[in-house]
Amino acid sequence: MQESPRNRPRPDLTDVDIQEMSTFSSREALTKAEGLAVIDGLTGLQNVTEFSRRMSKAFESFQLVKDKIERGAKLRRGDKYLKAISIVMFDIDDFKNINETYGHMAANEVLKSIGGILKLREREADCAARFGGDEFSIGFVGMTEEKTFHEIKELKEALKDLSVVYEGQRVPFTMSFGITSTENASSFVTAMEQADQALKDAKSAGKNGISRYSSIEKKAQKSSVFELKD
Repeated sequence: MQESPRNRPRPDLTDVDIQEMSTFSSREALTKAEGLAVIDGLTGLQNVTEFSRRMSKAFESFQLVKDKIERGAKLRRGDKYLKAISIVMFDIDDFKNINETYGHMAANEVLKSIGGILKLREREADCAARFGGDEFSIGFVGMTEEKTFHEIKELKEALKDLSVVYEGQRVPFTMSFGITSTENASSFVTAMEQADQALKDAKSAGKNGISRYSSIEKKAQKSSVFELKD
């Protein structure tokens, strides 16, 4: 019986070649698995673990650059890009109502559409992530709070123009945003707490808005001054 060409060993491949091909395939599979491990399956954005890893590292680098500036040390070209980092936390207003009114699959379409917009607008240095449910976050490396505020205003308008249709029915939604930056926070953990506080402020102000942590701080300082006068 004649051996099938498919099963016949290739004379030009040595054992070393075959071993290297096997190793390459294993590495390729591992790389793919590692990539999937840091991606949110529904939106295609980074997941919370990868977001935390990348932004923690960015804040550590920011502190090193800040120390250089304070010492008057010479900055490298890349250091100048790390003079500011902004963190934005945001979520969908009344997401539970969307689930109850239009159904779980329609709500998922909203989440996927938001993910698509974020990926289109994301710069190489940025990190956009879904934290689970309807919660999202963006880390803007090299961007001040003021610039981030204008960037989020543009994003909000883009989301406003986004038309999500599921089974012939349009699914309307709005989002609230909270912003902070290294102008207010020296660590990633503190920045996340401040951005979350700013998001809560946007919610309490009537939703569908943008709140900056620096503005909350100014309000608190003014309130303290009035209390002292009284």
